[in-house]
Amino acid sequence: MNVQFRALDGPRDWSWITERVTLLQTADTKGVVACDQDTGRVLAAVVFDSWTHTAVRVHPVIENKMVLRHGFLEACADYVFTLCGRKVVLGLLPANRQAAMRFGRRLGFTTHCVVPDGVMDGVGLVVMSLRRENCRFWHPRPVAVNG
Repeated sequence: MNVQFRALDGPRDWSWITERVTLLQTADTKGVVACDQDTGRVLAAVVFDSWTHTAVRVHPVIENKMVLRHGFLEACADYVFTLCGRKVVLGLLPANRQAAMRFGRRLGFTTHCVVPDGVMDGVGLVVMSLRRENCRFWHPRPVAVNG
């Protein structure tokens, strides 16, 4: 597998994403896509939206977990924390998605609260966040000094 990362291209990538998750594209939707360079096949995407001055909401869509061994999480962390300058990534997910919550915790996300019935009757909405300084996949770039 020859993995390449690129910016999310709405017209090209959005149907692939919405075939896998229910998500509305908004005016501020951006993201990172992992493709197999040999086949052109999309392997994973991380969609960011609802941007504030310091935070952004995240929606991961991973079809082939092997991208995690090829630097995908590092590429996403570099994008959101370095290129976009955000301090916090927010995740909102249904409380009945235990595997997604475990994955988030393994990435370093912490749970802030569960909103009872926040998704539907009997299913809470979990609010999680990952701060830049707690992200083990983010490696600050050295600053070049001229002169």
